[in-house]
Amino acid sequence: METRDSILSALRRALEQRTEWDEEPALYFLYMDGLGARLSQAAVPYGAWRGRPPEALEEMSYALQNGAGELRPAAPKSLYGMAFRCEAYFAMANERTNPGSGRRLEADARARRISQRPDRVEIRFIQAVDRDGTVYYVSERRDTGEVSSDVIPADGDGPKVGGTVPEALDRMVAALLGVAMPPRAEA
Repeated sequence: METRDSILSALRRALEQRTEWDEEPALYFLYMDGLGARLSQAAVPYGAWRGRPPEALEEMSYALQNGAGELRPAAPKSLYGMAFRCEAYFAMANERTNPGSGRRLEADARARRISQRPDRVEIRFIQAVDRDGTVYYVSERRDTGEVSSDVIPADGDGPKVGGTVPEALDRMVAALLGVAMPPRAEA
């Protein structure tokens, strides 16, 4: 199985194992070995997920980055990346049927108002970043159970992914593996 397919399968399994909603977020180590990709949930300090989970993840990533020198030698050889799971609200813009909706959605996202939109959908998602900077994303809608996934290669000509979560995961991967991560798009 190709590496990217194996990672997506591991992420899908992690979401499929969730039977309840309104759970705490989780941070995972992503391993790759001869059997494929697997996730192992990282222990995080009690209360670490207070506030907005992406911001808590960002704080953890800076703390890990600052202690990288001590941690890097302990990283297993099979460590390949990091992943983050949480619940969030999501909305989509459709400029063709609703001109200006993209600008309104972007403004709502920047102001942290997606949860107040009437067209919001609750999702749970897991996002991973591997040692090459490729971003993996799997989400499940609460209302329909529909699962979608995407892989955004760091070296591709397609869209680039920016934002708090991939950038925090980048810092963690770089700190633990001592690799240079590619630049991200502006969020």
